[in-house]
Amino acid sequence: MELQLWIGTYTQDIVFGTGQILHGRGDGIYHVTFDTVTHEYRNIVANKNIVNPSYVVQSDDGEYLFAVNETKVYNEMASGYVSSFKINKETKELTWISSQPTYGTDPCHLSINSKRTHLFVANFMSGSIAMYKVDPQGKLSNATCSIQHEGFSINLNRQKGPHAHAVILSADERFLFVPDLGIDAIVVYEIDYEHDTLVLREDLKLESKAGSGPRSITFHKTLPYAYCINELDSTIDVNSYDSESGKLTFIQSYSTLPIDYTGESTCADIRISSCGNYLLGSNRGHDSLVCYKIDTESGLLTTLNFTPTGGKCPRNFFTYDSAILVANQDSDRITIFSLSDGNVEDTGNCIEVPTPVCINNRNN
Repeated sequence: MELQLWIGTYTQDIVFGTGQILHGRGDGIYHVTFDTVTHEYRNIVANKNIVNPSYVVQSDDGEYLFAVNETKVYNEMASGYVSSFKINKETKELTWISSQPTYGTDPCHLSINSKRTHLFVANFMSGSIAMYKVDPQGKLSNATCSIQHEGFSINLNRQKGPHAHAVILSADERFLFVPDLGIDAIVVYEIDYEHDTLVLREDLKLESKAGSGPRSITFHKTLPYAYCINELDSTIDVNSYDSESGKLTFIQSYSTLPIDYTGESTCADIRISSCGNYLLGSNRGHDSLVCYKIDTESGLLTTLNFTPTGGKCPRNFFTYDSAILVANQDSDRITIFSLSDGNVEDTGNCIEVPTPVCINNRNN
């Protein structure tokens, strides 16, 4: 089976929350056709002159692509922006449709609902989120709702204020889950589509361990569990999930690193394999993928292995059937792995893309 993959990159220099300056080397948004059987790719197309499209998502109908533009200034205001594009299915070229400010700095993640009527964005540096309407032609409205998080936590270097890191829709698209690295919490909103706004559900907020830095969350498709990866203390939290009420309940936490590892490392992405049996997370510093077996009764994890990603600073990664593609941001390389019976193996294939951050097919 052939998948149409979209790759977001950094195209300009950017200052991260760590103070590190990354020199963006990408040209914009890339497209590649990937064969899930042979694990080979073809036809890299670069859509240029798109500023810091660090996270991209394709609509479920395959007609449109949406991207954050991770900047600190837009039209002379302290803001990043979000853009929409029409996809040419033959050439894989993108035609710009619209851009809107995110009313927060360094937008880092976005989600779109299955009907393609509403878009949600997380602003990392400012710790805020925004909601937009999307018209039938893919044009974005001005933000219909913008919410600023408040608070801080114990890590004086990384948690002086809120840092919303992701906007994750529940399977039924009733709730929006926002892991906030700066305040050590998963903030939950109920989505009011009729009034184009978000309603804070303080009763559903899940406090994380102080200093853990929740970054992203993924929900199991068939089991009542959700898994949150914590950037700062390199852990994954297992939570039970009540889909009716939207409530998360913490169960147990696991390290993403080997017991004997003493170096510095932070987590990035988290995914569940297509078969639903395995959970994977990426470590930056240790530069590895950790793979766990998921217990189908309890949702608890058993650590299976740690696999070097073949590059530095693995950010987002993509899984489909037996294939895993990892964006090694600092090595200008996407490495391709196979997953079989819990074993992660390097195929020896890689895709050369400058400062890759995100790999997306549909709404993964």
